[in-house]
Amino acid sequence: MNKVLIIGGGISGLSMAWALEQQQIDYMLADPGTGGHASVVAAGLMNPVTGRQYKLQPMVEVCWEAAANCYTWWSEVTGHALVRPMDIHRLHRSEAAREQWRSNALPLAGSWAEDLPDERIDHNSYQAGFGGVWVHHGHIVTTGKLYVEAIRYLRNAGKLLETDISPEVLQQGPPFTAGGITFDAVIDASGIAAAANPVWQNIPFRYNKGEALLIKAIELPEDRVITRNVILVPQGSAHFWAGSHNHWDDRNPGPTAEGLDKLSADITATIRVPFEIIRHRAAIRPVIQDRKPVSGSHPAISHLHILNGMGTKGYSLAPYHARLLAAHIAEDTALPAATDVKRFY
Repeated sequence: MNKVLIIGGGISGLSMAWALEQQQIDYMLADPGTGGHASVVAAGLMNPVTGRQYKLQPMVEVCWEAAANCYTWWSEVTGHALVRPMDIHRLHRSEAAREQWRSNALPLAGSWAEDLPDERIDHNSYQAGFGGVWVHHGHIVTTGKLYVEAIRYLRNAGKLLETDISPEVLQQGPPFTAGGITFDAVIDASGIAAAANPVWQNIPFRYNKGEALLIKAIELPEDRVITRNVILVPQGSAHFWAGSHNHWDDRNPGPTAEGLDKLSADITATIRVPFEIIRHRAAIRPVIQDRKPVSGSHPAISHLHILNGMGTKGYSLAPYHARLLAAHIAEDTALPAATDVKRFY
């Protein structure tokens, strides 16, 4: 396999760049450099225990291993620390939630989570009348910095095509031409833009808009992630990412007054200390109808591939699925049927 074009510099595209590097496949990544990706607006939180049922994320060990390798590689080649470990304190919102954890999840949690001892809960800072769960092995990826430094690295390495790619390029079939350069294969990691491309019309994309706030709360501890009515992710210098408020099938990418009100109320229901709103942001992420990622090769257009649909767990899932797709491209290995794009054809 000669040169591959990756479309998109969000977390799926950057994960694909890492995975192709491991396979020693030559590539370029196309991105206009504006940073408008949903994964740049995201918190970058890797949380192994999610959902109301306190479920351990499927295949968590292999996903965490792939993510560690991916973000370590990006940290090394850019010269910047882009990921850090941080435990997560998940505060129960009700007695029913606490019983759900204790009756169903606690016996299964093992080393990934445990009951949060009351002495570790800062009752002066948080609304925590029902106790909580101490989730281990959480990580925070510095999303904006990862994007900026990765784009700089790719530019300096001659691997960046600073442009948008028109949908027609994907319809060409091999060879593909973009920016005056010929490519043997294309990987579409363009996020929500793929939903509007007719070559992927069989994929049941849904638009999931997320809104988040950047707040400043100088009295909040910065050594843990807090989740209750809202997720609070430390960003440094007493700043916290607070989110998210989600809308289904809203295609307007801008923040809303409704989102601002809901997030403000959720923060007030989670913490007991004053906070200041610094910024309000929103972005649209692609989610597949069956809530599973989509990857693999187009059944009709040779050497056209896709990596998409990571939803709210992109920073946890994208490196693992990128590694599978890179192996599929390089060695023709089979992809899991549950996430293969061919399930829609």
